Amino acid sequence: MQTITEKSLNPIQAGSNNTYSVKRQLLDNFKSSKEYRHAFVEEKIRTQLAIQIKTIREQRPMSRPEFADLLKKAPSWVFRLEDPNQPPPTISTLLQVAEAFDVDLEISFRTFSGLLDRIDRLTPESFEVASFEEEVSEGAFEKVTASAKLFILPPKATDNANLNQKGEVPEKKEPEGINALVGGVYASQSRSAR
Repeated sequence: MQTITEKSLNPIQAGSNNTYSVKRQLLDNFKSSKEYRHAFVEEKIRTQLAIQIKTIREQRPMSRPEFADLLKKAPSWVFRLEDPNQPPPTISTLLQVAEAFDVDLEISFRTFSGLLDRIDRLTPESFEVASFEEEVSEGAFEKVTASAKLFILPPKATDNANLNQKGEVPEKKEPEGINALVGGVYASQSRSAR
């Protein structure tokens, strides 16, 4: 049985030029109620996660029992992961799956307009994800490091939140790990929004 999300996305995945009407219909449905929007989000998450887990497993290629062995779980557990009618997996489970596939896991909040924009890019291939080793062998990191730059701004001297008890700017400390990196990016965004 297809979910509402799968039915909505079928024309898109089949390569139809009908994405405008699908977007328009979804937008009209989104406008109908907050309950509809968030039921759609929950169903979209369940469906996309199930499809992507199955796609990546098959991309490896790996059978369900092989994947279950890798995760040290029963094959029925993997079957439930790939079933969009089951409750969505927990973050802990998704982290285990990401480790097994040797891929990144990103969980973020987004706008509904962004959801409609991403519909154009949904294809069967859009659910595939290369493992870290595949990326290395394909030279993906040479492309990324050549084009990506991330700047972490130090605290401003005038930012009272960054002053110590004496009213002085404390010594700059080097960021440690991803928490410091994300915190530095967040702090620079917060300052620029003021």
